[in-house]
Amino acid sequence: MIDSGNGGRNPWTLALAASALSPLLSASDGLVVNEELVLSGETAPGGQVTLEVHADPGEFARLVFSPGFLETPLSVGGRPLFVDVTLPWFLLDLGVVPATGTLSITSPIPNDASLLGVRITMQAAAPKLSNATTLAMHSPSTTVAPTPALTGFGGQLFVADLNGDGRDDIVTSALGAAGGAGEVHIAFGPGTTPSLVLSDPTPQSGGQFGAGLAAVDLVGSSDVDLLIGAFGAGPGGLADSTGEVWIFEGPTFTSATPLTSPTPEIAAGFGLQIRTGDFDGNGSVDIAVGEPGATVGGSARAGRVHVFDGATLGHTLTLEKPLVGDTAAEAQFGFALASGDIDGDGKDDLAVGAPAAVVSGLVQVGEAWVYSGPLVAPPTRVLDIHAGGSSAFACRLELADIVGDARLDLIVGVPGGTGTPTGFNPTSIRVGEAAIYDGADPLAGIAFDDPTPEDLGHFGFEIQTADVDGNGALDLIVGANLATIQGLTHAGAVFVYLGPGLVERIELTEGVPTAGAQLGTFVFGADLDGNGVDSLIATAPTDAGPGGTGTGSIVVWDL
Repeated sequence: MIDSGNGGRNPWTLALAASALSPLLSASDGLVVNEELVLSGETAPGGQVTLEVHADPGEFARLVFSPGFLETPLSVGGRPLFVDVTLPWFLLDLGVVPATGTLSITSPIPNDASLLGVRITMQAAAPKLSNATTLAMHSPSTTVAPTPALTGFGGQLFVADLNGDGRDDIVTSALGAAGGAGEVHIAFGPGTTPSLVLSDPTPQSGGQFGAGLAAVDLVGSSDVDLLIGAFGAGPGGLADSTGEVWIFEGPTFTSATPLTSPTPEIAAGFGLQIRTGDFDGNGSVDIAVGEPGATVGGSARAGRVHVFDGATLGHTLTLEKPLVGDTAAEAQFGFALASGDIDGDGKDDLAVGAPAAVVSGLVQVGEAWVYSGPLVAPPTRVLDIHAGGSSAFACRLELADIVGDARLDLIVGVPGGTGTPTGFNPTSIRVGEAAIYDGADPLAGIAFDDPTPEDLGHFGFEIQTADVDGNGALDLIVGANLATIQGLTHAGAVFVYLGPGLVERIELTEGVPTAGAQLGTFVFGADLDGNGVDSLIATAPTDAGPGGTGTGSIVVWDL
């Protein structure tokens, strides 16, 4: 839903992603393949996949199975499929769709090395059913944990080419290190093990140095500077959550300059979010800093965003939640930020999330506001079209051309979302979702629900885009950091929707899942070796690393 800021509202239509893939069976087979297929479960060898066929009750479902060259037989619904490499595909009867409209078939994935890297295409076939979906077996992951152990390693994540060698570098926060003051660890690509540690120049226990991260060349020197927020810090060495940002000058990152709020306030959390962009179009970089706990006009935790000139570090503008609809109190405006030139006018625009905003009397529904550069005109309000209490809409924001029309789209994380009215989980509560609002046509939205529905699994807590398969199209990455994996609560998972169709999906977990690890709290794509293909990186900040529970780790996959 969109609100221009003057009270007028127009619905944004949300629809499930449709496949552009051609069916493997023709109409002469008496089968129409035009709707949806759901694959869920573990994708690593040794797990299993559940194939959910959605069709009218009483319809007979079949499976078109194109496994490629495998040395190990697979089984679907308890029936083994021995691969005949002379055939391009197999047809297997699944059975009659029950009264629920969903036929669930399990397919164990053997723990066999020959399956690593293999792509398996499954396509259910029945009247009024479904798109082809490819399940890609991921190669073994690499888990990185610091030695000695650091509490909260993976508490924030950023990726940038910091040293200008054409390869991305990994920036990871260890928020519990140094007695809670926090540290930032840098691994220079192609390596994944940190080799440089940055500390708060004025360390404070509980300062949370590293909670906000950004990297950009602020003054046009060709050297990338690293911006690090410590939202728990305070003046005079007091960790009172006033917050501050430190700018470490590249390429050595030995010199740091502080940036503080023009309206300092205890518990305001200045520095929780940092984004950069040329918002005024003058050719120099500006810095936007979220202050989601700020009191505005007497409204507690309404939130603010402060904008600074990157060259002078002078404060230029403050944004506050527009007084539209319900109260501004508790909205936490500035909790999420995203920047980019949405309208193509040469000025960067800024999207601001207020995930705890009250909407239509419901608490913590959330909303997003999109400001067009130079950020002075009234912003556009973006709402979840099926908003519900505790949805936390706009907990995460990203701007990227995921649709592929050369125009940026707004991607929104909704970890408490209930799912689309016609989605996979119409009776589930707060399973989470990710939504894409097309920058070229905001009335054409796409919503993705948790493919393994679980109440409070936090699907959509994190969202990013990357090209993990190297086909030139962006893929949608969604974290579900509280997902239950193999019976282990809050182990976490990461889902990859492969572009450009966003129909093929991969689910990723740790090689050995750990209860409470919260894998997928943050995700990023990184071209670590400069070959144009992104590795996928996810943090598990409460993983049981070498030091025990809560140490934290990051997991790296090459898909």
